[in-house]
Amino acid sequence: MWSEKIMGSDFYHVFYFLLIYSILGWIWEVFYVFLDTDKLVNRGFLNGPLCPIYGIGATMVYLFLSPIADNLGLLYLGGVILPTIVEYITGAVMENLFHASWWDYSDRKFNLKGRICLQVSIGWGLFSVVMVRVIHPLVYDIVEAIPYKVGIILASISFACISSDLIITVSHVAKFNEKLEKLGKAKDELRMRLENALIFETKEEILLKLKLSENEYIEELKERIAKFKETNIEGIERIEQTFEETKERYSKYRNSIAKRNYTEKRLLTAFPQIKPLKNIDIFKEIMDKLNTK
Repeated sequence: MWSEKIMGSDFYHVFYFLLIYSILGWIWEVFYVFLDTDKLVNRGFLNGPLCPIYGIGATMVYLFLSPIADNLGLLYLGGVILPTIVEYITGAVMENLFHASWWDYSDRKFNLKGRICLQVSIGWGLFSVVMVRVIHPLVYDIVEAIPYKVGIILASISFACISSDLIITVSHVAKFNEKLEKLGKAKDELRMRLENALIFETKEEILLKLKLSENEYIEELKERIAKFKETNIEGIERIEQTFEETKERYSKYRNSIAKRNYTEKRLLTAFPQIKPLKNIDIFKEIMDKLNTK
């Protein structure tokens, strides 16, 4: 496997290029966010210290653009185009697989569907020139300095760890999407029950009440039921039954909004601009809850 050729380079070297540039990309992202927020955040999609999009982009720049490394103009132009294509395809694939937009350039000029923009593409060009002419020779020397047999062992272990990390992360993202679907249905059921009970006057009022804390929600329901009793003698048992049912359902709903596992918290913190393609209101509640802790 390691000796298989990819555009003139064996897979052994290509894998190490992917690994090293993914780590360097992760370091850059963590540093960039730290400068902006004074917080250390794991900015990778994976749990490990890797940003695969950087690894893929940089390795493709090396494989495709090394033959024109001496031509600064062509190298820069290729460095603008190739990583931009990688970024656009990666964004599209992740949106289709995970039903969410993981980054968004919509607020920047000359963007395409928020996945790419001219400003970032210009930066990719500069990065590509520096990478091919300055960084990659150093990276290549590092890989060559590793004894081949030791390198095979380390590469095999790294490959297994990254594969496991990818499977775990994708699994958690898929489960999170399922949770959003269930929460959306639970919220709709609560809203319908409250509508049928006629405790609140409008749908807008109901939606606002569903954002209250559990205790606030229960107190609000008690007040409404007390007022309802004053003017409605009939149907009190039905209203009180609805109160007990909605109290229990609402408690589960709010707990589900607040309860996040490690991977979910990490991803939501790493990608604060992530936007689900549906159940947007539920997602906003989750983010608001996460940010208030």
